Amino acid sequence: MKKPMSSCLLYKVFPTTYLSVLLLALMFPAGLWLPTSWGWENGVIENLQILILAAGLVVSCFVAWNKRDDRKSRNLWLCLTPCWILAILREVSWGRIFYPVSIGTHGPEFITLQQLPYGFLVKPFVIIVIVVTLIAVYWNAKGIFICHKQLPVLDLTILLVAAIMAVLCDKNMLLHLHSYHQILEELAELTVYWSMVSIVMNIGLQKKNTSLEPIKKTSSIKITIYNKKDYFLHKER
Repeated sequence: MKKPMSSCLLYKVFPTTYLSVLLLALMFPAGLWLPTSWGWENGVIENLQILILAAGLVVSCFVAWNKRDDRKSRNLWLCLTPCWILAILREVSWGRIFYPVSIGTHGPEFITLQQLPYGFLVKPFVIIVIVVTLIAVYWNAKGIFICHKQLPVLDLTILLVAAIMAVLCDKNMLLHLHSYHQILEELAELTVYWSMVSIVMNIGLQKKNTSLEPIKKTSSIKITIYNKKDYFLHKER
C-alpha cells in the first residue's frame, strides 16, 4: 500500500529553519544596505558561502558515520559529499580566485578557466563526478522507501524561492534593482546553501519516523488449555 505524499512532508520549524527564514527576510534590506564590495567575487558573502558549504560537507559525513551500520543508508549520505565538494570548487571558481589580474568596477578580475593549467580538465571532471554519483545513488537507493524520512517543507520552500531569486539576479531580470544584482545574487545563493545545510541536518539527524513504518505482524502464541485430568496425563507423557 502506497503512503500518501503528505506523510512525506514535515511542517515542523527547526532551529536551523529560523536562520533560513531570517536570511530570506533580510535578503533585500541587506542587499540594498551592505557595501557592493561584499558581493564581489572572493568577497565577504562568497567566503561565507564556502564556510556554509564546508559545514554541509561535514554534516553529511557525520550522518554517514552515524549510519555506518546500515550500508545503503550510509552510502547514500556519502553520495552527497561530491555535491558539496563541487559546489565549493565552483565558489572558488575552480581555483581562478588564486590568480587575480586586476580590480574593475565590479570587483577583482581573474584569469579565465582556459588559462588555468588544468582548466581543460574541469568539465570532464564535473561530468564524471556527476555520472558516478548518480549511479551510486541509483545502486544504493534500490529497495529503500523514499519517505522513510520526512522532508522539511519550510526549508524546501525557502530554498526554491531563494534559487529563483538568484537566477533572476544572474540574468539581470530585476530592472529596477540593476545596480544591486551582484550582491542580491550572492545573498540569494547564501540563503540557498544554508537551506540545503538545514535540510540535511533536519533529515539526517531526524529520529526514526515510526509513524511511517509498516506495521509488522506479530507472531501468534498458541495457548492450549487443559482440564485437570488431561493436564496430569500430559505431564506423565
